[in-house]
Amino acid sequence: MAHPSLPNYLALTGGDTSGVSTDCTDCFQSAPNLVVDRVAVSGRSWRAYMESMPSPGYLGDAYPYMQKHDPFVYYDNVRTDPAQLANVVPASQLVADLASAQTTPAFGWITPNMLDDMPGNQVATIVVAEQIPAGFRSAVAYNHYSLLRTIEVAWGLAPLTANDAEATVMSDFF
Repeated sequence: MAHPSLPNYLALTGGDTSGVSTDCTDCFQSAPNLVVDRVAVSGRSWRAYMESMPSPGYLGDAYPYMQKHDPFVYYDNVRTDPAQLANVVPASQLVADLASAQTTPAFGWITPNMLDDMPGNQVATIVVAEQIPAGFRSAVAYNHYSLLRTIEVAWGLAPLTANDAEATVMSDFF
């Protein structure tokens, strides 16, 4: 994957970088994406929590929040649909949403701000499941498309692109 943040986030959520190679703030996409075109269509709820986001659905940069870490606002079918855009919220909303099963989304996404960004282009992935022993670390080198494909397979969702369709499922976690 490319080093800039945005192409990596687009690969994770859309199965493709759609030609984006920089951390642009106006390179909006009409491409399909995981949350609207797969999760919501399947009848599941979703919500993306953005650390230091000034307000729900915020567009632009407001350090330490940076739009390049929020792939969802780049997708036209999120950004231009008020009901979908309402699912992109400040991380401070997470506690309230986790207060009950009714308010907890089926799919949740948490993005750091610039102060908690990962160094060295390493992406921490935490898998929580009953069958995974505490401290388990996979020896397999997965990529962005692997995580996307794993979500799709777990929920019986169709792949978004050939990239995720051909990706290795993170099966050693399940």
